[in-house]
Order: sequence, then structure tokens, then C-alpha cells
Amino acid sequence: MSHTMNHELLQAVTTGNRDLFEQVIGSNVIVTEAPLTGVTAEGNSVLHIAASHGFLELVEAICRVDGTLIRARNNYFDTPLICAARAGHDNVVAHFIRLAAAEHEANEALLGARNSDGASAMHEAVSNGHFAVLETLLLEEAWLGSTVNARGVSPLYLAVLSGRADMVQLLIEQSPEVVRSPAYYSGPDGKTALHAAALVSEDMTESLRLSMPMLTRRGDDFGNTALHYATSAGRIRVVNLLLEDPTLAYLPNSYGQYPVHIAAIKGHVHIVDQFFELYPNCGELLDNNGRNALHCAIEHGRMKVVTNICKSPSFTQMMNTRDKQGNTPLHLAIKLGYASMAFPLMLDARVSLNATNNEGLTPLDVAIYKRDQWCTLSTFNPRIITMISCLEWRGANSRPWCLPERQSEQLDMRETENILSSLYSNLSQNLLTISVLIAAASFAAFFTVPGGYIAEGEDAGVPVLSEVPAFMSFMEFNALALGFSISATMLLLLTSLPDSSQRYRRYNIRYSIALVETGILAMVSTVVYVVRLTPLPAGDWYEFLHLKGDLHFFLRSMIIMFILIANKRSLWWPLRYARLIYSQFGLEGLFAALLGHRPVRLLKQLRSIYPWQNIFGILSSIVIYALIIIPVSQMDTGLPWQSSHNWNV
Repeated sequence: MSHTMNHELLQAVTTGNRDLFEQVIGSNVIVTEAPLTGVTAEGNSVLHIAASHGFLELVEAICRVDGTLIRARNNYFDTPLICAARAGHDNVVAHFIRLAAAEHEANEALLGARNSDGASAMHEAVSNGHFAVLETLLLEEAWLGSTVNARGVSPLYLAVLSGRADMVQLLIEQSPEVVRSPAYYSGPDGKTALHAAALVSEDMTESLRLSMPMLTRRGDDFGNTALHYATSAGRIRVVNLLLEDPTLAYLPNSYGQYPVHIAAIKGHVHIVDQFFELYPNCGELLDNNGRNALHCAIEHGRMKVVTNICKSPSFTQMMNTRDKQGNTPLHLAIKLGYASMAFPLMLDARVSLNATNNEGLTPLDVAIYKRDQWCTLSTFNPRIITMISCLEWRGANSRPWCLPERQSEQLDMRETENILSSLYSNLSQNLLTISVLIAAASFAAFFTVPGGYIAEGEDAGVPVLSEVPAFMSFMEFNALALGFSISATMLLLLTSLPDSSQRYRRYNIRYSIALVETGILAMVSTVVYVVRLTPLPAGDWYEFLHLKGDLHFFLRSMIIMFILIANKRSLWWPLRYARLIYSQFGLEGLFAALLGHRPVRLLKQLRSIYPWQNIFGILSSIVIYALIIIPVSQMDTGLPWQSSHNWNV
């Protein structure tokens, strides 16, 4: 709207100047001639402005001059009552209620008016935390508690979300039973105030549960009850409070998920234990897919829940339950590639390793099919092969007669080759970028050595830099980084040739990964020597020496972490493999597996999982780290710029 309000009138209602207001409009003016029809650019009338500022006397004077302004709306459809409630002026709100009561036919329309957001005066009072305004509205017009905004949210729901226990208690106490329609406690998406309370406060949950017990069984648009919400949020005290009604644990949502399923999906181990302690038959509860809580925990990667279930004897009935596709939890873990969750299940004697699903596949069949489907990727992801080996050592059987049928029906080799080609291209491009960066940095380091070059004989009594052990180590490691990165670059360039076979690309990428890892390690080692060769400043050199020592220790620790991370597969998976053999055959069986008549098969599997370049990576990491440790004692002396300092301080 255009600004049409008189400037002096605007100044009077904004500052609350009663004298200026009367001076503008005159003391005895006819209503039709009153200059009160002007509005601001936001569409606010003089009554909107006076109500927002809480000038009660001015509001009364304006209403005497022009009573129709009580129905006026601004650009956001706010009435003067809504503006007063938003600002928290309860005396102005009470005056508007008295004026509305005088007009019996228009009373509900005036008090229940909503703005562009669908919010009434009570919504605004609750949203802005004005307890006195809420109390005034409830004492005069309790039915306002049953109004909802455009999103279907009631004032009670807003009060719960705001964490205002006093407002919640007031709404519960002052609203009579007759006005407690579904709109009284409603929220968005079919939620109720109890759903919100379960996420916010135990006390508000208790108040709503006692005053409106029917809400405990009411679900949202997806069938989730307040117990589902409390379980999802991990609020154990609210869960225990709601479980005073034991039937609530057996109410599923629209997906057939019971509260115990939600606890497993979210990974709340303590709540899962609580459900099974109170209701031992929770393991029999299945969702619409026929899955129990263990299935759900595996599907969503909740390792702690799976481990806890495997350790407890009270979860026995869940271990071999089959879903609608016939998959046991072990089938599902292998199918999804979650080796960390499959291993505890393999170790559990209660788990049947030879159970078949609806397709007649055992867990070993699923693992073999997954390996065959992505056979060329197995070296990059050895978990599937490791699971196959572990299942075989545990005595699992396969059904080979069903595999050719599945492969003929489902394997599309052309599609697989396209996916592999794209994968190899992305890997080679990323590795090529890293190797080129290492080569460039190493090449530049030869021309920017730390401390600069010192010509022989330039300064008598100062040793030549090329004779310093730390400097020679710096040059050697820099040369190693350059050599490994150039070798990896050449292999990757050959891999990018269009006529390269998938097998040729796979082997080149394998070797390139090992070369790049070793090149990175050599480059980090070069940085260690750069720190040791950095000249000390003229002042405060003792503190700087300690700083150099701390930085050197940090870099060495970083190298150790790099070794462990880069060779995680080679170091960690054999330990898990040995653990499974030990659990099945004991210590004697473990030695027999390594030294007896079966080691040929075992070693072949280990070599297929961890090719020689991983062993090369471990050995190269150990050698390089040893080369860093050995000359440490020689690094603190013999440097040209350290001879002038008193090292006995």
C-alpha cells in the first residue's frame, strides 16, 4: 500500500502522545469525518500502531472515534488484537476482548481472526512467550485453544515445542473438556502435543499423559506414536514413563515397525535392552518386510546393537529369523557387504550358517554370488572374499547348483564392464593428479633446499652442507618421492590408453596405488628433514628449538598414522580371519591352519586378498620410518648455523 497516514497522527500514535492525537483529530469530530483512515506502507492503521506499542488510553480513544478499526487488517492480515498479543500487552488484549463481547455476532470472527500464516492472537502469544496474554485470552475465551494455524498447529503444540511448561499447564487447566477437540492438541503431519512433549520434556509428557490419556495411542500420519518418537530420540526416561501402559510397545506404525525396531534402527542399545527386559517376546515382532530388530539394526549399520545382541543369551530367537525374502540376519549382513556385522554373527554358535532363503541360497551362496558379480573389483574390496573364507572355515555349505541359474538371469556382463571402465577411469585420473603433484613438489625441492647452498671453502670452519647427515637424508628421501611418483605417473598414462584391457588396467592401478602411497610417505619424510635443517633465529633460539622438537615429534607421529591407515586392510583383516579360525578350532586349529596340511589353500586366499604390493607397502613404510629414527641423534649437531650457539645452556 501507499503511505497515506498523516505525519502528525503517525507521530502521536507512535509516541503515545494523547494531546497531539486529540489536537490532530479535534475534540468533537464526527466519525465519518475523522482523519483515521490513513495507513502506513505496511497497511497498519493507527489502531495497529497504538496496540503494538501498548498505549491503552490511546487505544481506547481511537476505538471511541472509530470502532470499525478493530476489524482492520494490514498487509499480513494482522488485526490490532494480533498485534497486541504478539507484543505482549495483556491490558490492550483485554480491552479488545470486551469490545468484541459487545458485538455478539462478530465475537468469534474478531477473536479468532488469523493472519497470513494462519496464526490467531493466541498463537502469537504462545510463540512469543507472553504468559499474561495467554492467560487473559484463556480466562475470557477458552475456545481459542482449539484454533489451528495454516500448518494445523494448535497453541498447545506450540507451547510444548517452546518448552514452556507453565503455558502447557495453563492450557490444560483452563480449557474445559468440551473444547478438547482434536484441534486442541494437533500438530503438523498428524502429530499431537504428546509427540512433541516426548522429544522435549519428561514433565510435560507426564502432564499430557495424565490429562489426555487417549493421546498415548494416537499416531501421526505415518502411524508413529509418542513412544516411537521418544525411542527415536533415545529419551530413556520418557520411554519408561510411557511404558507404564505395556500395550504401547505392541503398537506398530504404518511400516509395521514397533518401538523396538525404531530403537534398533537408531542404534540406542540401552533402549533395546530395556524393551527386551520388560517384554521378552519383542524378538517375535516383525515389520511389514518380516524383519525383526536385528534385521533392522543390520540394514542401518548399527554395529553396537548387533554386537550387543550377539553377546546376550536373551536374543536367541532373533538370530535365525527369516524375513519375507527368507533372509536371516547373516544373509542380510553379507548381502549388504557389512563384514564388521557379519563376523560377530559367524562367531555365534546359535547362528545357522546353512539356512537358505526363498531363492535357496545360503549365506555362503550370497557371498559367492556377490564376489562373482563384481569379481574384478574384489582386490579393491577384500571384505567379500574374507567373508567367504571365514564361512568356509566355520563349516558353511553352498548350493552351487543355483549359482549358474542366477548368473544367467541377473548378470549383465556388458553393464558390468561399463561400470568397471568408468571406475578405473576415475581411479586413474585421481591417482594421476596426486602423483603429478608429488613429482612437481619433489622436483622443486632440489632447487629450494633448506638453508640454501653453501659453497665449499666459502667460510672457513663451517662444514659443507652436503656433508651434513640430515641434508643427505633429505636429498635421498626427496629423490625417492620423485622416483616413485614418476613411476606411478608412467603406469597411469599406460592405463589411460584406449586399447588397454580391464585386467591390464587393474594391475596397473594396483601397482600405482602402492607407488603413490610410498611416494607420499617419502615426501612426508622429506618434510621432517626440512624441519630439522631449518636455521634457528638469532633471538629466543632455545624456545624455538623446543618448537622444532615438538613439530618433529608431530610429523613422526603423522607418519605412523599414515602407515597404519594406508595398510589397514593388510594389518586388520588377517587378524579378524585368525580370530574366526581360533574361535572354531582353538589355538591348535590356528597353528594347523598356518602350518598344517591346509595352509596352501589359506595362503592362496590370503595372497588373493592382499597382493604383494600391500606387503611391499608395509615393508617400505617400516624401512622409511627406521631411516628417520636412526639419524635422529646426528641431526642436532653438525649443522653449519648451529656452531655459533652455546648448546650447554
